[in-house]
Amino acid sequence: MECKKNYSAIMEKIAEYSHMIWSKGFVDGNGGNISARADKNVFIVTPTLFSKRNVSARDLCFTDAAGKLLPDLMEEYGQNPGVRPTSEFMTHLAIYSSSPEIRAVVHTHPPYVCSYAFTGYVPSEPLSPESAVWMGNLAMAAYAPAGSEKLAFRVEAMAKGRNVLVLQNHGLVAWGRSVEEAYWRTEVTENHCKVCSIMESRNAEPRRFTKQEMEELEIMKSKFVKSNGNE
Repeated sequence: MECKKNYSAIMEKIAEYSHMIWSKGFVDGNGGNISARADKNVFIVTPTLFSKRNVSARDLCFTDAAGKLLPDLMEEYGQNPGVRPTSEFMTHLAIYSSSPEIRAVVHTHPPYVCSYAFTGYVPSEPLSPESAVWMGNLAMAAYAPAGSEKLAFRVEAMAKGRNVLVLQNHGLVAWGRSVEEAYWRTEVTENHCKVCSIMESRNAEPRRFTKQEMEELEIMKSKFVKSNGNE
């Protein structure tokens, strides 16, 4: 079989950011997962039951839009035999279905985000320029078992118009036009929750943006983030 497209660069990027989310403490054990839409009906996905500390490009899975392995591509790229895509890929597919512009999804369990997800409350309002541009208003999807159709249904219903979503009693999912962009949203959201937690521990009242300031931030956002019907 002759490969129609070289996917090596995106494979290396997924492996790089898998290591990044582990080194940042955003995942533990075999938790977390990353995927990218590499072509119309080709997705590259981290494998199930692998620590993100040492996932390599060779460990990644090629799947179609139903999450089924693509054996020809697996063989063409010499992928690790026996690997299977993350059991939570159904949630990723729900997000991809909300907009054709979405190219990558990053799912993590960042501690400060989880400290809110586990209590059922999230600090929804962006309080920094970074959170206004990359996070937006933070929302939470009600709990459903990880990897279930029920969770995928809830995420799909809430994905439109957002790029970040907290999963109750679970973690965080972020998406964008690249793995790098989805990771930025992850890091910015975790920092937002960290700062909010510190403020709450001091009983400090946050200073909120005025209407004019938010309008200015929307202009800034338009310069960094291409409008894709998902903003």
